[in-house]
Amino acid sequence: MIPEIHNIVLSKFDDIFELFAGSFLEKIHFSKLLVIDDGLSNDIKEKYSDFFYLPSPKPFGACLSINLGMRETDPFDVIIWNDDIRIITENIDIILGEWSLKRPDLGILAPISTNVMNEDQLPQNRTSEPIKETKNDIGCGCGTYYPRKIIREIGFFDEAYAIGIGGREDRDYCERIKRKGYKFGIVQECEIEHGGGQFDNAVSNTHHRIPGQLAKAKLNREYFKQKWGLE
Repeated sequence: MIPEIHNIVLSKFDDIFELFAGSFLEKIHFSKLLVIDDGLSNDIKEKYSDFFYLPSPKPFGACLSINLGMRETDPFDVIIWNDDIRIITENIDIILGEWSLKRPDLGILAPISTNVMNEDQLPQNRTSEPIKETKNDIGCGCGTYYPRKIIREIGFFDEAYAIGIGGREDRDYCERIKRKGYKFGIVQECEIEHGGGQFDNAVSNTHHRIPGQLAKAKLNREYFKQKWGLE
């Protein structure tokens, strides 16, 4: 039996979201998609009308938006996506859900991915074992699977991180999970591409299109260091 899974994506720009939506519809047929909408056009929402849309909290913030999605999808397991993702593996949600049931010791599961902070996720570091355990932190938006039991035990993302996208909130959540004794697992048969919004020359990096993002990321790094004593 596979747990019911809901997918959450945070999206702001039509051109980037279209790339994600196309691969989602092509590869995922089992679970639902909740879009935390921070400015998508009505044309896009009409084109992809099978998805459920919620306006993002104002001012927009990654933690605020993820927490909104986690609350709205309760009691189900969730997969969190950046919108600059291309899904490669068919039915990736089902595979991740099956492994979550087989390995309750894993607090987070994630696919193989390009452009991620955890080197164990990179395609060139793929192994023959079905699950590769890792002690390294896993970014929250690259097809990252969170069992509902973990969300209930750990709580939501820390909203004290500066408003914006990125900047240690995912590492913070990983640190909290690790301190509860859970491991992380990379599912070797699952794969995505994370392009940083750059699947073609017409789409620039998502973070660079949000004013003041670099300054906010610096504040988040400082807060993380103060909270955990880690860089």
